[in-house]
Amino acid sequence: SLEPFGKQAFFPRGFLRDSLNQLKRADLVVGYSDVETQLRRYTTAPFIQVKKTPINAESIANKEIAVFTAIGNPKNLYHTLEEVGAKIVEKQEFLDHSFFDKKELEAFAKRAKVKGAKYLVCTQKDAMKVDKSWNLGLQLFILEIELNIKKHQNTFNEFLNKLATDVAQ
Repeated sequence: SLEPFGKQAFFPRGFLRDSLNQLKRADLVVGYSDVETQLRRYTTAPFIQVKKTPINAESIANKEIAVFTAIGNPKNLYHTLEEVGAKIVEKQEFLDHSFFDKKELEAFAKRAKVKGAKYLVCTQKDAMKVDKSWNLGLQLFILEIELNIKKHQNTFNEFLNKLATDVAQ
């Protein structure tokens, strides 16, 4: 994450949904950044670092795209899209967890098309809120993300083994 500690503030000023002190209840902490040292102030839970890997982004590399999203921190999405070489020509941000209105998305697609967008892009989470029957005027591209463990694979394996043992008892 570009803001691993949510700007140290709760919504709407920051991205935190709960106090960092609640991390003391965690059994495992998963993060994008190497924040293990900073986390020790709040928890002794094992930490694994993961990396987001787009698995279908070759279709939009070097293409003009328009992105719409209703996620809490769209900067991460934009960063991921730029990393794969997509050229963002238009953006539309909705409040986190919002549902989409067909007319709003049609108007967005129209603006995007004028700016040269070839695709409307959203996350898998956002795609669940788009009616598949809607014709928005541009092809919808759903960015698929895979999480890969970057650091502490053994910690993750140990956690899974402990979890399996606990469940079996």
